[in-house]
Amino acid sequence: MIEQLLDITRLETTGEKLLLENHSVGEFLTALYNSFSSLAKKNKVKFSFSLNSLSDETWYDEDKLEKIVSAF
Repeated sequence: MIEQLLDITRLETTGEKLLLENHSVGEFLTALYNSFSSLAKKNKVKFSFSLNSLSDETWYDEDKLEKIVSAF
């Protein structure tokens, strides 16, 4: 997690380029949620996630978004 936060800091300070792609952010976030949900269940942690739409597409850098979401 520390490395992920350092990557975000490097992005801010070095002007690292974003690799933007147009995808469904809802599907991406749902996949991330699913990857953590079994761990949450195993540790008896209430973990929920909801979206209005899975199909809305937007431009984002998948690697950077995953680091941001996974850091918390």
